[in-house]
Parts: sequence; C-alpha cells; structure tokens
Amino acid sequence: MLSFRLVLSSEQREALLTHLRAAETRGDLRATKRFLAILAPRENRPIRDVARLLNLTAEAVRAWLRKCLLLGVTGLESKKSPGRPPKWTKSQKRELTRLLDEGPAMLGVVRQLLALPDGVTCDLPALWRVLRRSLH
Repeated sequence: MLSFRLVLSSEQREALLTHLRAAETRGDLRATKRFLAILAPRENRPIRDVARLLNLTAEAVRAWLRKCLLLGVTGLESKKSPGRPPKWTKSQKRELTRLLDEGPAMLGVVRQLLALPDGVTCDLPALWRVLRRSLH
C-alpha cells in the first residue's frame, strides 16, 4: 500500500474547519466524522488510529481521503439520499387530501381508493392524521 502525507493549504484547512463547524451546528454526525477524518491524518495520526477514534473502518477513512483529494472539500458534503420513489403521484395526493378534507361522508370513496376490504373498520380522524402526515 502506498503511504502519503496529506498536505492542506491554509485555505483548505480553513474550509474544512468551516464545514466541520457547520456540520456540528446542524447535528450532522456523519458529516462531522468525515471532516474530522480528513483533518486528523494531517496531524500525523495513522489512519487506523483515526478510524478507531471515530468508530469507523480504516477503509471508510481512506475512501473519504481519496474523495477529498479528487473532489476537494465539497466532495465530502452530505448528499440527499434519493430514497424510495413515491407510490402516489402529486395529483393522486391532492385528490386524496381533498376527499379527506370533505370529512366522514367521503369515507367510502377513501376506502375504495385505499382498497380496504369490507369489514375492515377505520377511525376516520386517525386515518386522516396518518394519511395527511404521509402526503406532505
């Protein structure tokens, strides 16, 4: 394995510290660990020790070092995870919201939309709260 010492300019170090403070302020533990993982080897700490200190694998620290070398500090920023695609379209959500807002008289329509089998009871206010929360 190749051995190297990461040398950061004062501007790069300041940018990392700024990002580190911002991550700490917003409570982003993963980003905080990433920035610390880049700053710590600069202090001549072995990667294994940095990984152990941050409760990470040495490979994760190496990966972030590579990313920082290739993309700079911005390469370490957290990205929004795409997550699971929504099952309902925006127009379907709007229609269901409209039906829910019309109240108990629309329970039959909502039951059909959700394909609830006959005999399954549902408390409309509870259903309304759950669905409204998931629709936004």
